[in-house]
Amino acid sequence: MNRTTVIRTAAFVGFMGVALGAFGAHQLKPLLLGRDTMSFWETAVLYQFVHLSAFILLALTEKKSKLAYACFVGGIIMFSGSLYVLALVPAQGFLYGLVFVTPLGGLLLIVGWVALFLSADKTPAEG
Repeated sequence: MNRTTVIRTAAFVGFMGVALGAFGAHQLKPLLLGRDTMSFWETAVLYQFVHLSAFILLALTEKKSKLAYACFVGGIIMFSGSLYVLALVPAQGFLYGLVFVTPLGGLLLIVGWVALFLSADKTPAEG
């Protein structure tokens, strides 16, 4: 994983955050309000955007933490992704399992921040 990969990931996360935020606020608004799940969608978008900053910070570090990168990617997919699905589809049957995926995604995001913190003091020579 190199700087270019991290920056492209950041750009994709940002692009999708804007697109999904706008889609939820306009096209999906009646559906989300009708299901009373607008807050799920808004939380998913918010956390996606907040963690965009993690990719930017990671791109600026000398030694890129593969653990932090993997945790942020997985965390956004699991946390925000599960909230997007739960906002659109009632959590029943197979999809009920998504209610357990959301906190696991949150845990990955936390581990990603810890990994980023720990990688900040490493120089390239330290490995």
